[in-house]
Amino acid sequence: MFRDTASAPEMPTEGIVYTPHGINADSLKILALASPPISVLALLHGLHDIKLSRKQLNLGAHNALRAQRISSAKYWVSTHDEVKRAGGLVNRFLKRKIWTIEDVLKEEERKKGRIDGESPLADLRDVQFANLESGESLLLA
Repeated sequence: MFRDTASAPEMPTEGIVYTPHGINADSLKILALASPPISVLALLHGLHDIKLSRKQLNLGAHNALRAQRISSAKYWVSTHDEVKRAGGLVNRFLKRKIWTIEDVLKEEERKKGRIDGESPLADLRDVQFANLESGESLLLA
C-alpha cells in the first residue's frame, strides 16, 4: 500500500522484537526515536543466563527485564530457555543459571527495595508473560 507521508500524519505501527539469545537492553532505546512510531507488541527474550567459559551466550533474566521495561511490550515471551544437552568439551565450560520471572523480580526487590511501597511488578501489571517451549505457539492479539 502506498501512503503519502508528506500529507498524512505518521501512523504508529506494531512490531515484534525477537532476540533468542537476548539483546543488550539499552539497544532498544532507539525504538523511542522510530519514525513512524513503533509500538512493541511482543518481546521474545529468554530468561536463562548462559555462558561458555567467560563468553556470554544468552543474556538472561536481568537483561530481559530491562529490555521489557524499555520496550514496553504488551507480551513478554520467554523463548529458547529449554535445557539443551551438551556433551564433550563444551559441557565442561558451559555455565547455566536458570531464572524464572519470579526469581528476577524477587532479587530486584531485595536489591532495590520497594519504591514508594509499590510492588516491583507495578510497571509490569499490563504485561502478559508467557513461557514457550519448542513447538508451542501463542496468539498475539
